[in-house]
Amino acid sequence: MLVKLIMKVLSNLLGNGSKIKYTEIGVQKDNEILNIKEYVDSGEVYSTNEVKTNKVWINGKPIYRKIFNFGTLPNTDQKYMNLNISNLEFVTHLEGIGYESSTQNYWMIPNVASSGLQFVVDLAIINNTQIRIRTGSDRSTYSAYVTVEYTKTTD
Repeated sequence: MLVKLIMKVLSNLLGNGSKIKYTEIGVQKDNEILNIKEYVDSGEVYSTNEVKTNKVWINGKPIYRKIFNFGTLPNTDQKYMNLNISNLEFVTHLEGIGYESSTQNYWMIPNVASSGLQFVVDLAIINNTQIRIRTGSDRSTYSAYVTVEYTKTTD
């Protein structure tokens, strides 16, 4: 959608009869020239490897993304996973998705029960080194993925 918008703006600037292809318009990212489509697509990657997105935090620093396969959730307990992110400065976004394969039910993490103050699933980053998930009830039949977006001290 962003590519179509950019192409429409360029068409308006250059005249309606112009025949510009998005592959002919280049942008620079990490000292590499990409066409507009490659640039947009490169920021939308979700991976268990660190990815530099096309997002920028309020201080002007680039935002990175990494997905963690948390595996099976605990039964009314907490579970930790090491972040293993070098030079982590600030977490800009933290969320998860839980799922139960037998029922094909999905739900967002964190998730709070509507029938009281007790949490169902709590998600946190501890000391910039670990992800913690706590469950207030048995969630051992569920698995989870956690998305962390962050800035780095090296940028």
